[in-house]
Amino acid sequence: MREDYYKLILRYSLSDTLSLIEELSFSKKYELIKDLLKVFPPDVINRSLYIYHEQYIKINRINLKYLKNLLKNLCMSIILDIKGEKNNAART
Repeated sequence: MREDYYKLILRYSLSDTLSLIEELSFSKKYELIKDLLKVFPPDVINRSLYIYHEQYIKINRINLKYLKNLLKNLCMSIILDIKGEKNNAART
């Protein structure tokens, strides 16, 4: 499964942030990324992985129980920010 995970992140040019979470198996990492890709574009997922790294991994606030929902919420927040920027640009 490790090989599949790395093929997936390479195919979509995603950050390998999840490899820093040793407690998470590669099959879980693979499924998590696969599920996110069903809903969100790769650039949004990359931004959410970066935010997760900065705000959670760096300061050791990793909680596997909430990882999937947290990444989904980060992705949604990024999409809402992008839409808000487009709306503001259209008004000016």
